[in-house]
Amino acid sequence: MSKKSSLLIVGNDSFAVEETLRLSSNQGYNIRHAKDTSIGSALFDSFKPDAMMLAFSSNREALVFYAYLLTHSKALFSFKHICILMSDGKHAEEASQYCHNKIIDDYVILKPLFDTHRLGVSLSILNKLLPHIEFDRLLESRIIQITKVLGGVSAYMEEKEVKQFKPAPDDKANRLLQLAFKAIDMGNELPNCDAEDASHERASHQIHDEAPLILLVEDEEVNQNMMRMVLEKEHYRVELAKDGEEALEILGMVRPDLILMDIRMPKLNGLEVTKKIQQNPLLSSIPIVMLSAHSEQPVVRECLRSGAVDYLIKPAERRELLDRIHRFAGVSRHKLPEVG
Repeated sequence: MSKKSSLLIVGNDSFAVEETLRLSSNQGYNIRHAKDTSIGSALFDSFKPDAMMLAFSSNREALVFYAYLLTHSKALFSFKHICILMSDGKHAEEASQYCHNKIIDDYVILKPLFDTHRLGVSLSILNKLLPHIEFDRLLESRIIQITKVLGGVSAYMEEKEVKQFKPAPDDKANRLLQLAFKAIDMGNELPNCDAEDASHERASHQIHDEAPLILLVEDEEVNQNMMRMVLEKEHYRVELAKDGEEALEILGMVRPDLILMDIRMPKLNGLEVTKKIQQNPLLSSIPIVMLSAHSEQPVVRECLRSGAVDYLIKPAERRELLDRIHRFAGVSRHKLPEVG
């Protein structure tokens, strides 16, 4: 983003807040912090942050605040924002599910080890994606899913508000409330977001005929077999390349939906191949996730500078690998020019 990125940290987990403030200030963000949720909600409207960090002592507390914000903010539709959840390792699976269901944009593990590199990269990547998000539809999906997880609107709205609610269909903020009121509290069934997502996915696959294609560029056979097995089990198509030169040959014949690119390879390394891909207008929109055995900041920075959208530390955990692919695999379908 051209202007100095703004970050709002809301939460009562002192360690999370301290570490996030330290890291974010070092990276030059314009930062505000609120411990109290009502102050956090007011700050959100006045500050209009590019990114919001939820740093609460539990994931549920974070969701209660975010649901309240989504249904009470007066400025919600006047700007776009990204939302990142700080979660402890014991509840990483839960945070991953929230991310998968689009309740949040990303999550960062705080304890037992705070992945500071991951937070910095996450903020950088999501800020780049922010202009392309269909925000109205995302917010609608978000409030439905959060209300579903929390068990109804009573988790984040007072009884008086529930009784006084009067629908106003033409108001965007009110539309979110109406969706929330289809929750358990009102005796109605929630819209089946999972079914809706599956329907969209089926329609997408019908349009494109086949499942997403992943190009895996990796010279170590053990890593090849492991990642290929994980991907094919999730019904992705996989094309393999054992080095950079072979990857470029394959890209001359097919256009994958995402590339998993190892950094250290014979002939051409991953950074060199990524730069060549970025120079080709027919290929430059394909998302590239780098694979590295190192997490040092200079390595991460070089990956992003070369054109990658994200990075993974090898050996990649199954959940992390699928999270990245789920997030980026559909992007190139909408941006790649047709080959004529």
